Amino acid sequence: MSTHLKKLKLYIVSNMYPSSEDAYYGVFVKNFCNSIIGSPQIKIVSTSFIRGRGTSFLSKLNRYFKFYTSILFKSLFFNYDIIYVHNVSHSILPLYPVLLKRLFSKIRIIINPHGEDMVITHKIDGILLSLSLPFIRKADQIVVPSLYYGNLIAKLYNLNPKKIFISPSGGIDLSVFKVLETKRFVNVQEKNIGFISRIDPDKGWDVLLNAIAILVAFDEFKSLKATFVGKGTDVDRFLKLVDILKLSDHVEYLGFKSQIQLPEIINKFDVFVFPTKMRESLGLVGLESMACGVPVIASDQGGMSDYVKDGVNGFTFKCGDHLSLSGVLKNFFNLSTEEVLDMKKNALETAEVFSSNNVKNNMIANLISIKNK
Repeated sequence: MSTHLKKLKLYIVSNMYPSSEDAYYGVFVKNFCNSIIGSPQIKIVSTSFIRGRGTSFLSKLNRYFKFYTSILFKSLFFNYDIIYVHNVSHSILPLYPVLLKRLFSKIRIIINPHGEDMVITHKIDGILLSLSLPFIRKADQIVVPSLYYGNLIAKLYNLNPKKIFISPSGGIDLSVFKVLETKRFVNVQEKNIGFISRIDPDKGWDVLLNAIAILVAFDEFKSLKATFVGKGTDVDRFLKLVDILKLSDHVEYLGFKSQIQLPEIINKFDVFVFPTKMRESLGLVGLESMACGVPVIASDQGGMSDYVKDGVNGFTFKCGDHLSLSGVLKNFFNLSTEEVLDMKKNALETAEVFSSNNVKNNMIANLISIKNK
């Protein structure tokens, strides 16, 4: 007689989730959901999401009203084994009544901060976080994308390190991000730099442009090309700076590209540059580049320190310093063929550790463990 196993019932909350107009917005939450769907042990029985960005203050206000109403209703009137909350400071407030419900039911709560979610950069962030901290401390587990981020928030908010579980934002789909057979059907005389991110303040696009302007003044870098992918609030400023620095012959701006289009683009890069000035919790796009056999040059702060190893699979440079970045880029392009091949091999090996399959299996085992505690 076979035993029917009861599936773990999961409710997922996030104020960020992709929409058809903004496919990158909260893509890590979509990747998380996709990694759970199909599991024989876990069922996503309900979700509360804000899909895409609001276009105005009133639009955002309306979205949050519906979002908070959905959370209150679903969390109080339905039963789950685990409530899993992404982006905690903007999602937690309507969940406080669940703490009372937990007195009479065995609901587990897992929170998963991302990016600068628990790093105060604006006054409103500080207010929301201070209101959320009592709830955060009562959570059964805090999932973070990197060891760096876990250590940071544990120290900042005096959190129990034993409650912290590291899971890198869904990991990398190695069936999508890989070395393509068409790789290097490009001008081998060119030096190709890649940048994929939102074109927003503090993402470091200006640092990279200024570094490129220094390099192309030298004859050995006359053939240097840089490809920028992404959209954001600073696109006009970005294009203006390209003109001011006279880089139109060296910079190609592709705008937004879907995730499925990225591998072909990344495969044309010699090196991927991640010049963010923010304390990123992980920076998954750097790992996706490594999965395509492309070394990464990244700012010397944030979650990139979990996987970018100087001289092994890439390099780091002083955050926000275009002179430091130009020097590191020059050093990279002066490496021997053998040194570059070793770096590419090491990048591929690093990406394997962060594969979505490994991350999925670890997360499923973790969720079952939390339920059974």
